Amino acid sequence: MKALRACLVGLALVVVSTNASAARYKAYNRIYFDANGTPIGQTATYCNGVHWKGGETGGRIVLLIETGCGFREHCPIDGDTCGLSYDDSISVTLGGNPAFTRTEACQIVDELPCISAAPDILFTYGWTPVQSR
Repeated sequence: MKALRACLVGLALVVVSTNASAARYKAYNRIYFDANGTPIGQTATYCNGVHWKGGETGGRIVLLIETGCGFREHCPIDGDTCGLSYDDSISVTLGGNPAFTRTEACQIVDELPCISAAPDILFTYGWTPVQSR
């Protein structure tokens, strides 16, 4: 009986630690542009932790699309009541002081990355995105 209990406790710890490392609250899609407004690279991280990268990702002009990952449990440290919240927000910002607007940047990449709840991978801009975990 003790062996079974120890086995179950060990299994529970593995499950909890595995879930904790995979939990994300936001997904990120960064699209990099040159000064002329041409997309030159992308990094994208999904809610499940899958990461894509392609092209030149060190550019100063970056379109950042941040989206919520759905349900999230909040458990206060000093309390015993947990709560759930739902985040389906989409935030789009353009950094790097470009000569074009955020709206124009979204139009350049055909709008979908700016309105999608999950990162939209750009396969048609001259680089090959590679998936990693």
